[in-house]
Amino acid sequence: MILSYFFHHLNDVKSRIENYIKIQKANLISRGLEYQFDFYYGFSLINISREIKFERLIHQNLKNAMMMAYDKESEVSISLQSELKECIQNDDFDVYFQPFIDLETLGITGYEALARGPQNSLLNI
Repeated sequence: MILSYFFHHLNDVKSRIENYIKIQKANLISRGLEYQFDFYYGFSLINISREIKFERLIHQNLKNAMMMAYDKESEVSISLQSELKECIQNDDFDVYFQPFIDLETLGITGYEALARGPQNSLLNI
């Protein structure tokens, strides 16, 4: 009962931190790069036990917190994959060619092709 009480409140704190960071993300990360970066959150409760080495408890709980954060990362990865498949099916890419310029002769020596997804999508970076 006590653990579920703490877990509920820790989850609430985690959600509040996520919301705060989401609001502040525009101030924390340069404009145009916000889709390249994200924050992942996790926590774990340590149940101190004399039978288990403290280092093992720390390691296990760190692993648990990372798995919680990894779940969010998996969601982002799945949504990116889904968006990419949709863009490929709908041929919804803009291609830009950026020239490579020789600074001595100012001649174009080649091009870099850049593919961008639809406006306001994770693939439009």
